Amino acid sequence: MAELFVIEAKEQIQPQKLRVCAYARVSTEQENQENSFEAQIAYYREMILQHPNWVLVDIYADKGITGTSAAKRPGFQQMMQDCQNNEIDCILVKSVSRFARNVMECLYYIRALKQWGVTVIFEKKNSSIRQTWMMNFYSPFLGACRKKKRNQSPKMFAGLSTIG
Repeated sequence: MAELFVIEAKEQIQPQKLRVCAYARVSTEQENQENSFEAQIAYYREMILQHPNWVLVDIYADKGITGTSAAKRPGFQQMMQDCQNNEIDCILVKSVSRFARNVMECLYYIRALKQWGVTVIFEKKNSSIRQTWMMNFYSPFLGACRKKKRNQSPKMFAGLSTIG
């Protein structure tokens, strides 16, 4: 019969804490959205600080800025830069529409984050982009977000349709 040898570890390895941030955005500076903006920031700060295996990197935020163009959102751009610099492991976002309303941009950034090893958790859908099938799942949803935005701005889109 073979002998069993147990080799004890010299020191205990502590699990590495997950570097977590949150992204908050509201598209207008109306009073009701101001409250939503502040509530999002407070909620995520509290949530991250309550998890013993998480460390808060930052709460990135853009107030009064539409989600249709990432280039116009300095908080979002800084978050993406920090992700690319390997400073963040996980991003918490209320919903896909808070992350982006432009389908192509959203998919571009989700793919980049996945390549950098960053997980994005969309709370409203209770899902994460680490799951490969999620990219296929969110494509139609993002199209619906664009349609909703168009419905919210019918005069603007009516004017655009008469141009060309």
